[in-house]
Amino acid sequence: MKAIVLIGGQGTRLRPLTYTTTKAMLPIVNQPFLDRLIRRLEANDVSNIVFAINYLANDLQAYLEQQKKNYKAKITCSIEPQPLGSGGALKYNAEYLEETFLLLNGDILTDLDYKKMVRFHKEKNAQVTVNIAQVSDPTRFGVIDTDSQDRVISWQEKPSIEEARSNWVNVGVWVIDPSVLLEIPSNRFVSLEREVFQSMVGTKSPFYAFKSHGYWADIGTPSSYAQIHKDILFGKIEEPILGVRDHRHNVWAVTSDIISPAVSIFGPAAFGEDIYMGNGVSITGPSVFGARCKIAPNASIADSILWDDVEVGEEAIIKNSIIGRNVRLAPKVRISNSVIADDVFIDVPELDSAQIGPGTSLSHKSLIHSALQQNLWVDSGSGSFPR
Repeated sequence: MKAIVLIGGQGTRLRPLTYTTTKAMLPIVNQPFLDRLIRRLEANDVSNIVFAINYLANDLQAYLEQQKKNYKAKITCSIEPQPLGSGGALKYNAEYLEETFLLLNGDILTDLDYKKMVRFHKEKNAQVTVNIAQVSDPTRFGVIDTDSQDRVISWQEKPSIEEARSNWVNVGVWVIDPSVLLEIPSNRFVSLEREVFQSMVGTKSPFYAFKSHGYWADIGTPSSYAQIHKDILFGKIEEPILGVRDHRHNVWAVTSDIISPAVSIFGPAAFGEDIYMGNGVSITGPSVFGARCKIAPNASIADSILWDDVEVGEEAIIKNSIIGRNVRLAPKVRISNSVIADDVFIDVPELDSAQIGPGTSLSHKSLIHSALQQNLWVDSGSGSFPR
């Protein structure tokens, strides 16, 4: 079985985290999302995976080349000459798609049984089968209505709540017959959802919906990104967590010296390698710590995600926040409900609901410097990270 994965987007809703890291490479409980996606596909007998990439393409290609020896599936990178949309990317990669294939958005974590969905597709003699799931608020999604035989009779892209014909929505996974490629124009931006699939509904093509009731979530916003970490730590989806689990404290740790009488830990929490925690540190889960984090004495961290190489000063407090790589927090800094990108230094008393762009330095004198001035985003009043 072959799969094509669309990871060409810039992840704008996840900024500032995605200014320097593509969405597919964001760490999910200390493992790149891309690795988790590949493992899921391999477990469902997918032997050939094509990644359609554009944004930060060189970084993605280098990582996949470096890691390919660890994958069972054959990995191919296809770099789009410019953003082509979901349909344009499919058309651009037509040479790889000579038989029925899976198409996935590259920001969805799900425990979907792909093999079962493919069997459904073939039993229906479908051209396209879309995976759908029920949600309470369908207004952010493509809303699907079906007949009694699961045939798609309506596709509404992000309708209002009053207009929505159902609460079943497109999850971002499809099984597609290569004949569909003939319906896609070449050499331009094409949206499958707004153009191709809408046309198929209108012509009553064999277009079906596979209803799933398992877990799925997208990593498209800081809140959903954080929620996925919580779901993994609380076991709402079975995903591997690096390290050995200490059931007594509900902690996963790569090294065994995390648990200490001098440190207070209330899990669930996951710790990468080479973590240092000083005396009097307090950790409250759900929280995740990347490799080589250094937490100074009497610091307190709750309900937060720290990436690799974060340094937290003495008596600093972090609550409900995402902290990027190589961030340094001065002693007694208080950060809550915030998203801090890579390579940031913070030495101000308090930040609440802030979004800080990469390379920023905030001092007591409010001196602001950014290595990426055009991407600097300091928003201490209207940040999107939810409480």
